[in-house]
Amino acid sequence: FISNNIPIVINARSVDGNIYGNTYQDNTSDHILVYGTEEGGNWVRLGENKTYNWLKDGAPYFLDTDIKVERENNSSELTILQIEKGATVRIKEGRKIIIGSNDNENFRGAIQAQSVTFTSSDNNATWEGIILNNYSDDAGTVLDSCVIEYANDGVYCASSDPTVTNSTFRYNIDGVDADASSSPILSGNTFTSNRYPVRISGRRIDDNLYGNTYADNMLTDSTASDYIFVYGDNNNGDQEDLNENKIYHWLRDGAPYRLTTNLNVIGPNNNDHLAILKIYPQTVISLDPDRSIFIGHPNDANRNGALQADSVTFTSSDTTVLASGIQFRSHSIDDESYLDHCVIEY
Repeated sequence: FISNNIPIVINARSVDGNIYGNTYQDNTSDHILVYGTEEGGNWVRLGENKTYNWLKDGAPYFLDTDIKVERENNSSELTILQIEKGATVRIKEGRKIIIGSNDNENFRGAIQAQSVTFTSSDNNATWEGIILNNYSDDAGTVLDSCVIEYANDGVYCASSDPTVTNSTFRYNIDGVDADASSSPILSGNTFTSNRYPVRISGRRIDDNLYGNTYADNMLTDSTASDYIFVYGDNNNGDQEDLNENKIYHWLRDGAPYRLTTNLNVIGPNNNDHLAILKIYPQTVISLDPDRSIFIGHPNDANRNGALQADSVTFTSSDTTVLASGIQFRSHSIDDESYLDHCVIEY
């Protein structure tokens, strides 16, 4: 394709193993323009019970529409968008890739991408990101060794638990943003030059964040933001309750966990049950000013908690303003709690 305006214009549903081995040169737009058909081209559904194969070609795919990957009205079947290794997908400002329905179990989908670049059509304007909804298929979804950049949310998890590995998130507002019902597994990824590398609810952290690298992330006020931002889902975000009968495993990762909320380790409403927060050696916990970690309930004997920390640093996110520290309350369980070889400061 030489010296055309747009070499290829194609409906998203029509891309399936049929575009490959082409050369693009000196066109006004060297890309494959992928358009939608619904609501005046605003979106399109890949809805058949099959895998749509988007092969690597000599030019990027340019998404001029929202794409919904969801099997249409059949809960026992699955639509998969599989993008070949080495392909580039450029997305128009404000557009997004939506996997699965957020509220209908009959519309299930998955995305499979290894060594694929997802980027904006304009580096000065952001696309919305990859949205993994409640009825995306966690087991069938693969995001490995990808580059995801220039998005509002590189990956947004909406009641989903995907596995994202070995990928680079850069120049996004949020690298990975997980809602309060999502527990993504993030391993081996690099987060650089984002505003918020990872945002996750405290009770959704359990053996799922490790081996990631964080560098040169920065807030709009030029404050370094190389953190895992831990937010709360109770009292308008003012607190987060770890209230299941289990051990929450907070593993060492490449950045501190930054508590922007008060953390309550209080267990379920049962005197025989116990919530334990176990923080692994060399982990850093950074508390925002006036934030605390509360262990056990102050007066309810059915809400028991424990803290286990070995060689952990507890510090303030702002050393000029003190955090409120760790508070063991009446119904913390002494025999299950320990602080060994820790640093507790500011």
